Amino acid sequence: MNINKPSPSLPRLTPPLSSQQNLPSPVLTMTVLSKSDACMHYNNACEKLFGKTFPPTVHEINKSEFKAEVRVTFEDGVIKLLGEGAGTSKQIAKNLACSEAYNQLRVIFPEYNLPPLV
Repeated sequence: MNINKPSPSLPRLTPPLSSQQNLPSPVLTMTVLSKSDACMHYNNACEKLFGKTFPPTVHEINKSEFKAEVRVTFEDGVIKLLGEGAGTSKQIAKNLACSEAYNQLRVIFPEYNLPPLV
């Protein structure tokens, strides 16, 4: 198994043909998502892109510190590390890892116009 950071050469997903027909004119609006809900937004993006979620893995590194990682397994069996985070609680570590992973998905799949996290 290959474990490394994502590269722009990952396989691209394309929407079904039915969704490409009779598309309305694009409306220029900006949606901004909250970083405090990073795990939810990351999971929603995975559902949209892959049809399933890849939950973060949380490890306790010290008595009061946690580390979280988000890894995605692609169809070809390659595992990509999309996000990492560390914090004083499991939730903080998960939010940081999911936030980084979500931003990586925005870079890898720009055609899906995932809104930024703020």
